[in-house]
Amino acid sequence: MEEVRSTLLVQEFAGMGSKAVPRQYVVQREDHLAIAATAAIPIVDLGRLSQPDDNGDEVVKLQQAMETWGLFLVTNHGIEGALMDDMMNVSREFFHQPLEEKQKYTNLIDGKHFQPEGYGNDQVKSDTQILDWLDRLYLKVDPADERDLSVWPKHPESFRDVLDEFIIKCDGVKNSLLPSMAKLLKLDEDYFVRQFSDRPTTVARFNYYPQCPRPDLVYGIKPHSDATILTILMVDNDVGGLQVLKDGVWYDVPTKPHNLLINLGDHMEIMSNGIFKSPVHRVITNPEKERISVVMFYLLNLEKEIEPALELIDEKHPARYKKVKIMDYLAGLFEHFLQGTRYLSYIRMEGSMEDVRSTLLVQELAGMRSKAVPRQYIVQQEDQPTIAATASVPIVDLGRLSQPDGDANEAVKLRQAMESWGLFMVTNHGIEDALMDNMMNVSREFFQQPLGEKQKYTNLIDGKHFQLERYGNDQGGGGGRGDRHQIAMETLASAMRRENRRFKPPSSSSASAAAALSSGRVPLVMAFLSCLAWLYVAGRLWQDAQTRMILSGLLEKSSGNLPKVLSVEDKLRNLGCIGIGRKIAEAEMDLTKAKSEGYLWGNGTATGSSDKKKLLAVIGVYTGFGSRLKRNTFRGSWMPRGDALKKLEEKGVVIRFVIGRSANRGDSLDRNIDDENRRTKDFLILESHEEAAEELPSKVKFFFSAAIEAWDAEFYVKVDDNINLDLAGLIEMLEARRGSQGLYMGCMKSGGVVSEEYVLPFPSSVGANNGMNLNGGSLEIQKRIFAMLLSYAHDDISVGSWMMGLNTTYVDDDRLCCGSSRQGKSSAS
Repeated sequence: MEEVRSTLLVQEFAGMGSKAVPRQYVVQREDHLAIAATAAIPIVDLGRLSQPDDNGDEVVKLQQAMETWGLFLVTNHGIEGALMDDMMNVSREFFHQPLEEKQKYTNLIDGKHFQPEGYGNDQVKSDTQILDWLDRLYLKVDPADERDLSVWPKHPESFRDVLDEFIIKCDGVKNSLLPSMAKLLKLDEDYFVRQFSDRPTTVARFNYYPQCPRPDLVYGIKPHSDATILTILMVDNDVGGLQVLKDGVWYDVPTKPHNLLINLGDHMEIMSNGIFKSPVHRVITNPEKERISVVMFYLLNLEKEIEPALELIDEKHPARYKKVKIMDYLAGLFEHFLQGTRYLSYIRMEGSMEDVRSTLLVQELAGMRSKAVPRQYIVQQEDQPTIAATASVPIVDLGRLSQPDGDANEAVKLRQAMESWGLFMVTNHGIEDALMDNMMNVSREFFQQPLGEKQKYTNLIDGKHFQLERYGNDQGGGGGRGDRHQIAMETLASAMRRENRRFKPPSSSSASAAAALSSGRVPLVMAFLSCLAWLYVAGRLWQDAQTRMILSGLLEKSSGNLPKVLSVEDKLRNLGCIGIGRKIAEAEMDLTKAKSEGYLWGNGTATGSSDKKKLLAVIGVYTGFGSRLKRNTFRGSWMPRGDALKKLEEKGVVIRFVIGRSANRGDSLDRNIDDENRRTKDFLILESHEEAAEELPSKVKFFFSAAIEAWDAEFYVKVDDNINLDLAGLIEMLEARRGSQGLYMGCMKSGGVVSEEYVLPFPSSVGANNGMNLNGGSLEIQKRIFAMLLSYAHDDISVGSWMMGLNTTYVDDDRLCCGSSRQGKSSAS
């Protein structure tokens, strides 16, 4: 359903009143929107700035704004308030027209091929692209002889006349600012004006941001900078949303009636050789009000090449940017915008004095007492460090934790630290203070030796070839700064996603855990980790993500033997998790019941009320990224392909390979699956599930949820990818039970229930195929059993816990067993 919805215009979707948003609009978890700070955005009086004898204060404000913020508000700009109101009103009236009227100016040729001009969404380049919550009208207005009037709205009737007058007035604002900008750089007053003399390009863009039910998860426009000389922006008088990034902090840009916002673009930063700033900015959404903005983008001739002004370059101030053609810059900007990076960073000049300095060791560079830092060390503006918060990092007494009887409080603190922080401090660890002081002293003494002495232990063989051990810098990438930065960011993102997975409590017995701890292995492990920490101080060897994973695994093994002198219920009470567990259990049950009755996300109408006949079964075949040969084998044996698969669906049986997404969203693994699915059309891709062995217990829940949401069927069946299925036998078995209520079928090798008290399936393996019909049933849950089952990792046990409390009939069917002595005629062989 989300795939269908994502093809709608945002205004159309918002009009449905849904409280959910399609996944294509939801930003990554690490990018979730935080509250922005407030600051006084500079305001320049353009009328006073234009008076040569009385503009000193305005010149100072303009210079500070362009060198620090990269944007500013202007008053007294010469555009009448009535014209600004008219422009906003006809824009709003256009977006409020019926869809069919607006579609006369669509930016999709033949409904398929994207063109920049016209009405619609921005271009979608990939399935993993995060979309912006807006519709827009995009018009090229200069050169005037290149206007495509077929996409200029005729309704409202005054739209074109008002726009023509607004274009002329905004052009006057631009022309009044350019001389002042040139003089601040000590260039000829007409320097920038001359650049606009040869058929420059001006684009008008009208943005419509509908109300959004999840402003915490969705961008109006993603963070970006403009590929312009400058941009003039007019926004709603009373609806904010624009934010600018400065010194690593997002700031709200205030709305002031009849003021204009001037935003410098990347091309101005290039031509000023970095003196003026092109700010990164974004738009957030509003849950209650729509927002409209009118933007004028000013670019030079698209065939023109730009570079830093020659008057700004000398030996002390080398060129910071390469020469680049504007058309090429626009193409590169869009590609980097989709990746969340800045193209400006990739055209910085190599081989300058900054690059020579960057070959030095950092200690040597710092000894020069220079106030400048080589650009290779400077992070992207949006990544710049902010002030850190303070908090009490957990402290664990290792001596008390290692006592034979165990210490419950220390065990609880250890578990809390690993589940929430991922780090903790240890005291009473058995390493003498004198030894720790000696280790620190000799480390400091090594680094304070002359460079010649330290270079005896260099990590560069023959001064060129990097090796991990020894003294020096970390390894640099083979490409330019941009390539190294991208590789580092990808590695970091991958590591963060892996580290963010919830720590899963161990399932070993209390006796074995206590014995393992008392054996003294934990102090040994902690001593080993301490040694590694000193290596980190000396050589930062722990930076590599793979090394971190090894250490993380080692810590998990040692913590897997925590003492369990407390019962599960007592520990949950100590952690304050019982109430949370109950809420999760009740929410999952409510969700299961709602989906079983045919309700879809954001839709209050049950699909069960449709006259369309229910499908017999939806069969999900588990698969992985490395199982392509198995899939091809299945397609050539029991699983139909192409038209045969469609005909089977017409008969009421849907078969799909089930797979999640890679930890590195959008990488080659995901792209290969997407390509294969485009050819075969036989995948169910679980966008919210990460395909990994440790995430297998959650995959079954994601599968059943997605299947119930997408198809209305009698049975939902899960099949492992090592099963050669007797499809005809399975269909015959399910047909015989069509119409059953609350049926859970499987191979229950350990019996159907734990006890008569709970009436719960508790199989060691529910088998290769699991079918269930979830129609009806009570949602009362046995919370004690639920809490116990939370610690089990097997995916089929996870299904049992998920269905617990339903008024369900459990059918132990031998035909659903694989490799079992009980197996007679089998549907899984």
